[in-house]
Amino acid sequence: SQALIHFEKALNVFETMNWSQRIAVTKISIGRIYLSQSNFDQALEYFKGSLSIFETLPEKSDIAFSLNDISS
Repeated sequence: SQALIHFEKALNVFETMNWSQRIAVTKISIGRIYLSQSNFDQALEYFKGSLSIFETLPEKSDIAFSLNDISS
C-alpha cells in the first residue's frame, strides 16, 4: 500500500537521524498496516521493535502503546 511505502521511507529517515521516539511510533504505524492486512507475524515484529525502543526511553507511558498493539 502507499501508506506502507511512505511509513517505510519515514522510518529510514528517522533511523538516519537516530530519532528513537519517532522510530518507535513509525514502527507501530507500520505494524498496524500489516495487522490490517492480516500479516500477523510481520505486525508483531514491528510492534515488538517499537516496544524494545520505548523501553529505553525516559517516557515509560509510551510502552503501553506497543503492549496494546501486541495484545491485539
